[in-house]
Amino acid sequence: MTSELELSKQRITEFEEAENVNLRRKLSVSDAEIAELKRRNIEFLRANKEYNERRDAENAKLKARIEELEKNKEDSSAENVRRDVEIAEIKAEVVKLAEGAQARDNNEESK
Repeated sequence: MTSELELSKQRITEFEEAENVNLRRKLSVSDAEIAELKRRNIEFLRANKEYNERRDAENAKLKARIEELEKNKEDSSAENVRRDVEIAEIKAEVVKLAEGAQARDNNEESK
């Protein structure tokens, strides 16, 4: 009976050792997979950071360009108003000159 018990204990020990070896192998594979995933994650985060920096720089350029265009629009609008006033003044002067010329012509005809 003792030899059967010893044999059973030995088999259990062998099984546990075999199971431990198998678990260690799985663990080492898992550790390697985790290390690879961490490496890929770091690489992705670096690439994502670079992309975000490029995007932020491009957005800053575009915002500056929009501000420049809006300022130019305001300047153009002010210039257009000034020119509209000048055109109205010139038209009024042309009308005045035309009326003066017509009055002269009428005076000359009546003589």
